Amino acid sequence: MTQGYGETANNAWYHANGISNAFHNGQDWICGSSLQTYGTELVCPFPEGATVENVIFDSPMSTKGNGVYLLSKKIDGCQFRLILWHTGEVKVKKGDGLIEGQTVCYIGNSGLCFPAPTPDAPYNGSHLHLGLYKLVNGNYVYTAPTVMGETDPLLYFDKDSWYTGEDSGPIHDIEPLKWSWSAKGITDWWLKVISAFRFWQ
Repeated sequence: MTQGYGETANNAWYHANGISNAFHNGQDWICGSSLQTYGTELVCPFPEGATVENVIFDSPMSTKGNGVYLLSKKIDGCQFRLILWHTGEVKVKKGDGLIEGQTVCYIGNSGLCFPAPTPDAPYNGSHLHLGLYKLVNGNYVYTAPTVMGETDPLLYFDKDSWYTGEDSGPIHDIEPLKWSWSAKGITDWWLKVISAFRFWQ
């Protein structure tokens, strides 16, 4: 975990650049290097299943980048909303019903990432921003020091089952810069031309 929940040291950058209320409403995670992290599979974590509330393909210059919002099924009036930001390829669409373990998306570096990806280092900044909201009977459960209803995801981790291995799986087949261009509406034909550049190495 590279950045925790709440007011963290990394928020100093936001304050220094005139961005107020720089509360980190989740956690940032990596899997080794940026190269290892990019393309890591993210799956539905809810045993009871979930619904895809929304899929966002945002401007590459936005804070959150591309993201997926999941809402767990309700059990005894309680459900959880999970947000996954800075994603690469997304394998689901809004309204899809998911079962536990089903592939949702892959970690990417869309949006505001440090260091920012460049043509020479396209996997820079790859990480997952994981946010969590708890709802009871449709209302947010506010857990201090929350500001918008989010809660610390670490409270719900099974700390005896953390994955600590180093193999985060193969890099997936869509590179971050191409993903950003695709979100802007670049045609598939141009993406095929652009993809030839990856083989020049």
